[in-house]
Amino acid sequence: MSRFTPTVPGTAGTGAAGAVTGTSIQDPLRGNSTYTVQSSDTPDEAVNPEADLTRSVGLVYRHGTKHRFTASLDFFDTHKSDELDYLAAQDVIGLEAELPGRVIRAPVPRATPMALA
Repeated sequence: MSRFTPTVPGTAGTGAAGAVTGTSIQDPLRGNSTYTVQSSDTPDEAVNPEADLTRSVGLVYRHGTKHRFTASLDFFDTHKSDELDYLAAQDVIGLEAELPGRVIRAPVPRATPMALA
């Protein structure tokens, strides 16, 4: 495994983009090499609040007068929208095709085997 640290321009500050931290990832597009990247948790201003819809149906069956038998059955169905989930840096690398623009790669240094491919 080759090891290098790419530089990402424009990540020196904090503030709206969150604190920049170093995180170790394994990059499948660079020969599964492991290296440290700069990442930050950027809050999205256009996030909708989470919403859900729960429907329930119940059935109660009773039989007998002296020796009473009772049975009940309940069914719940919940559908959620705009559910928030945290994605770590490695998760974002794995979902790069579904999350365009979230991964910014620096050019591969010429001395690495990946640059020769």
